Amino acid sequence: MRSALLLLGVLLVLSAHPAAQTEAPQRFGTRYLTGRAGVKKFDSGLAIAADRVIVTTAKRKNGVYVEAFSIPLATITSAVVTTERHDDAAAQIMLGGRWTNTLEYLTIVTDDPQTGGEALVFQVSIRQGAGIVAKINVAIKKAKVSEVDRFLELDRR
Repeated sequence: MRSALLLLGVLLVLSAHPAAQTEAPQRFGTRYLTGRAGVKKFDSGLAIAADRVIVTTAKRKNGVYVEAFSIPLATITSAVVTTERHDDAAAQIMLGGRWTNTLEYLTIVTDDPQTGGEALVFQVSIRQGAGIVAKINVAIKKAKVSEVDRFLELDRR
């Protein structure tokens, strides 16, 4: 009985270990605005995978978000966030000076020989853009490290 409980405990700990789970990338709700030829504005999401940034639609198919297009991490040259603040004087007077409209935009610049380079612009929720930029930069660094490791492994053979 005791050994069965111990085995059950070990199995529970192993199943909870991050290496034992295949996590789906975190998805950030965004709105795609411009940057890719032939693609119109749509409510989208960004998911950062090991080798690419996946742009999904807001629609689901069989419980999974539908991929609109993806951006290979190797082609991303920069990811920046900008904030625009619009103050409307009339609304300020009517609402006692408390009305502002703040928008945050994420711009991903690529240098892809196939597309000739793009600047993809997304509207993101306030205070979300910096976190997305940080996650993209970390993913790019990890991809470069794994690429160098793969090269060194091939060199050793």
